[in-house]
Amino acid sequence: MKYEKLSQFLAGYFNQDFALDGEPDEIIKSFVEDVDRAYALALAGEIDRLLEECIDEASLRTFWNSTHTAFDPTLVASPNLRTWLLHVKSLILA
Repeated sequence: MKYEKLSQFLAGYFNQDFALDGEPDEIIKSFVEDVDRAYALALAGEIDRLLEECIDEASLRTFWNSTHTAFDPTLVASPNLRTWLLHVKSLILA
């Protein structure tokens, strides 16, 4: 899979039960605590590559739909996927 770490992050941390784990930012921070720094940095790199490759929201949505995540940040946390992914990256790098 091209964006393996990102897909695993979304499917694992934003699965059908994600709402039981807290707010999206809390879930992201939990991920950062659970993995080593190298893995987190690799995920941030995958986000960069995805955003470079997917130049529009429709392309990002196609990727998003392939990840089997139950979370849609555009419904609760962000105006679009690009903005939310940049936010995720900022929390990972914090």
